[in-house]
Amino acid sequence: MKLSRLPEIHPISDLSRDARNLIRTLRQRQEPIIITQRGRPAAVLIPIELYRKMERLGAPKMARPRLARAEDAARFRVQMTIIDEQQG
Repeated sequence: MKLSRLPEIHPISDLSRDARNLIRTLRQRQEPIIITQRGRPAAVLIPIELYRKMERLGAPKMARPRLARAEDAARFRVQMTIIDEQQG
């Protein structure tokens, strides 16, 4: 059984100040880095190699923030009715 390390956690100020070093670290370790904002998790940086591996393994919906298929949009369609209070 392989034990994995806890991911590194860095405040967003580290990303602003030293993005180059954070990216070098995550690519060397091939592990994600969690970015916090005001002490709470806000984002995850992952090396591009890991991202591509996730895509190949069938995780495109998790890895891409858009719908995987255009026909999926029909499930999110909303119908609205405008009510004119003056006719009431």
